[in-house]
Formats: sequence, C-alpha cells, structure tokens
Amino acid sequence: MAGKFQNPTHFRLQSALKKIGPYLREGECNELHYFFDCLAVCVDEKKSPELREFYGWWMELSRLSEDKCEAKFYLGVYNKAGEWEASPVDKAHQSEIEKTQQDFLSKLTAALEPHGIEYTTTQELSEFA
Repeated sequence: MAGKFQNPTHFRLQSALKKIGPYLREGECNELHYFFDCLAVCVDEKKSPELREFYGWWMELSRLSEDKCEAKFYLGVYNKAGEWEASPVDKAHQSEIEKTQQDFLSKLTAALEPHGIEYTTTQELSEFA
C-alpha cells in the first residue's frame, strides 16, 4: 500500500473538504491530490452567461504524508472554454480575490484539523495576489 494514506481515507477527507463550500472539483481529485478553485469576479457581466470569464484562483493540495499537505495557489482567468489561464488579475479586483482566498484558507484549516492534517503553502499569498 505504498503511497496511500490510511488515516483518514481519501473518501473521508474528500467528504470533509466538500463541506467547506463549492471550491472542491471532485472530478480532478485523487487520494494524493485535491483541486480547488474560486470564480471570484466576473470579468464582464454584460456578456451572456455562456461567454463570461472570471477572475479568480485555483489551488492544488498535495498529500505529502498522513499528516502533511502542500498547497500551491495560482491566479488568473477562468475562460469561456472552462479552463484556467494563469494571468495577472485586474488591480481593482485583487482585494476581493484575496478575501475569498483568506475565507477559503480558514475553512480549509478547520476541515483538516480534526484529521490531524496540516498544510504549508509553496508561496506567500502576496506572491500570487
């Protein structure tokens, strides 16, 4: 069973992570990797919904051991094709995006603590904001 963590199980941890809100993309997760994102701000609300793009962030959480994870954040635009593109975010929206990141991190910490899991980020929030 090398490379797999027994406590908590992937399904138990994923269940806990789903409870923090709409951030978790279950289809892009496995027992060693969890993918989260947030469509924080619409780029142009005048466009029809299927053509809208969003400023926001995404995060990859990788299990390093039973009790340690590493979080890597990215900023960019969620395009009309439904894909993230790393790019600078309009300065007018940076504080709103930072707020969603901070809210998410508080919820992530609360979801991981009961399982005895800590995480570190690979960069300071200010580096990608």
